[in-house]
Amino acid sequence: MKKILNLQFIIDNNQFNHNIFMKKIYLSILLAGATLFSFAQSKIDLNGQAMLHQYKLMEKLGSENPFKAEKEDLNTIKPFGDMPERVVVLIDLNKDANLADLEAEGAVIRSQIDNLALVEIDVDKVVAVSNLKSVKSLSMPKMAKPLMDQARTKTGVNTVHRPLGQLPQAYKGAGVVTGLVDAGVTANHPNFKNTDGTSRVKAAWTITGKDGIETAYDSEYKLGQFTTDLSTMSHGTHVAGIMAGSYKNLADTINYYGVASESDILMVGLGNDAYDNNILMGIENIIEYAEANNQPCVVNLSMGSGYGPHDGTELFSQYIDKLAERAVICVAAGNEADMGYAITKTMTASDKTINSFVMPTAYKNGQLGNIEIWSNTNQAFKVTPVLYDLTQKTIVYAMPAVTASTNGEFKFVSTKDYSSPGDISSAVFENAYTGYIGVGSKVDEYNNRYTAQISYYLVNSANNPTGNVAFGVMIEGNAGQRIDVYAPSGYSTLASNDISGWMNGGGDGSITDASCAKNVISVGAFTSRDKVPVRVKGYAYNFSSYVDLDDIAAFSSYGTLVDGRKLPHLAAPGAMIVSSMSPYYMTLALQQGVYDNEFMLVGKTTYNNSPYYYDYMMGTSMAAPFASGAVALMLQANPELTSEEVRSILINTATQDAFVENSSNPVQWGAGKINVLDAVKTAIQYNGVEDVKADATQNVFVSTVAQNQYEVTYLGANSVNATLYNVAGQAVVNASAQGENVVVDASNVASGVYVLAVEADGAKYTTKVVVK
Repeated sequence: MKKILNLQFIIDNNQFNHNIFMKKIYLSILLAGATLFSFAQSKIDLNGQAMLHQYKLMEKLGSENPFKAEKEDLNTIKPFGDMPERVVVLIDLNKDANLADLEAEGAVIRSQIDNLALVEIDVDKVVAVSNLKSVKSLSMPKMAKPLMDQARTKTGVNTVHRPLGQLPQAYKGAGVVTGLVDAGVTANHPNFKNTDGTSRVKAAWTITGKDGIETAYDSEYKLGQFTTDLSTMSHGTHVAGIMAGSYKNLADTINYYGVASESDILMVGLGNDAYDNNILMGIENIIEYAEANNQPCVVNLSMGSGYGPHDGTELFSQYIDKLAERAVICVAAGNEADMGYAITKTMTASDKTINSFVMPTAYKNGQLGNIEIWSNTNQAFKVTPVLYDLTQKTIVYAMPAVTASTNGEFKFVSTKDYSSPGDISSAVFENAYTGYIGVGSKVDEYNNRYTAQISYYLVNSANNPTGNVAFGVMIEGNAGQRIDVYAPSGYSTLASNDISGWMNGGGDGSITDASCAKNVISVGAFTSRDKVPVRVKGYAYNFSSYVDLDDIAAFSSYGTLVDGRKLPHLAAPGAMIVSSMSPYYMTLALQQGVYDNEFMLVGKTTYNNSPYYYDYMMGTSMAAPFASGAVALMLQANPELTSEEVRSILINTATQDAFVENSSNPVQWGAGKINVLDAVKTAIQYNGVEDVKADATQNVFVSTVAQNQYEVTYLGANSVNATLYNVAGQAVVNASAQGENVVVDASNVASGVYVLAVEADGAKYTTKVVVK
């Protein structure tokens, strides 16, 4: 049997905090600390201010890790990584920005779209750069978490690959760029090769470090030298296989190829450094390659975080929206619906409080992270961090309440080892914990919403070894005010501890902030299989007691946004999905006993005398690339589709079966289950022409030249006659011309489906067109 530890690893593989091979994980970027200086009226966002203080704390405390992991395999996790010398920040530039001012501070513009710029600077100059007149606001990099045989059949992909008369031709993504930004990618798996052994991976990049160190593998020789960005993960290789894998070997029972199996693949590997600014640079690299080669493009992002306002206004969301105007971007919704990370509540006159405990999920002896609290307007609310004795059921300490904007300046209670000038000291706090709790608040300049953020670093003291004196947050709002609470770090959850008047966290609001960008496609996960075969004949992993076949996955994140949007847009197969595994990861996994033996894997094949493996994973990380592959099929059928049109087609063609219609939580489903066959059919018809192709025997081309005007080309013909017939068989438009070309004008014809009959030199050709 596969070890129980590995089962946990596979299930949690989208979060990667539990990867037993990780030698170092830079958690510091995920966590909120305190302020470095006084940040009154600071142009650095609240998370950024907390991060700068944390860097200072790193220098003061060194690399000693006081936290003890809940699981043995987490012991390598350290709350603080290495102190960076340089960092890439995201800056919103003022209209009259003088880039020479930034350059004078040693800044390097890594990329810029309109007013938004990714800028590399020295860490100790972040505050000085933020104070420049040219800078409107500055965001520090936050860490994202890297979040098929049955799936292809249930969504119509197999029919699109082998249409049997339902489509004018097979669509497998030929000519389309399928790109991914991920971790644990490799170009060497046979899943990414043509049948002649040449690579379908056209280019790859690694972008690592807080300063975004980039290495390009953009030639056949360089790709031959590329192994992987991270040998302790296989997430990116698995994702790429779902989106675009092509390898089949029925002798080895390998039938787990991907959706866009003839597309051109681009890979960006982030290693352990999945900072949002590295993500943006990676997406931009893929899009620029596609634009340079005049190819339609879809980019998959199976990673994200819960940081931010969840309304599409954060600088990261603004930047990704600009990129999504140039290519389709599919984003995983997240895997936290059942983790208790979010609370959404609209206050009433008789019920205007939210009280919740912030409980650890990763460490035995403490916790660290941050809590974000957002109002739906600029109206302030009252927030009070407290310590609560769970045995006595009483509050033993309360920080001074924050009832109005602090203009972004944090107020702290700290123990002596963690204190800065102006911090509050408390004997009760010192008796329970070592560390700090801080609160800062402001009205956000991009959405005019009041927000308070709480940063905490809490190590249980000898007097509080099990955390019985718990950390909690008390919020008091106003009647009619909606308040959203998020625990985005992933190392704490919101819980009631069965105390009356205190709340558990839920799933509404667990959607990743990147999913809330307005131009992307957010994808949730449903279960397309509940049993996974292994190489031992007659054996399989059976998950039927944990998942419901064809139903939404319990972990699939969702959110009812403050602007009225409901996400994700739709759901795709994402549970127990089988795909390719990185050979570099598998070498370590087999050596270090993650698997008892290779026969407990789903599949193995031998290619060029080397072994390659297939295994299952689950998460919206698997659902997003399935949708990305479907988009590639749509773009092959109609390369002119915009991101908005693709999203609209996917939503309007989604299947609403009994599981969707009878769901107790329809928001979690979005529009329903992805229907790839109907989406491709609609994509073909979307701009009017159902059949845009060259016939192999007649050499006929039909294309749209204007709204409801179609140019017919019959290669080699002396004259062409074209007639448009309605469904009753009546001719409604006729056009003839000498030579190979004729234009059929259907501008004055009622909308509907028509048959276009073409005659030339005694030969006939028919197809369907849709007049709008």
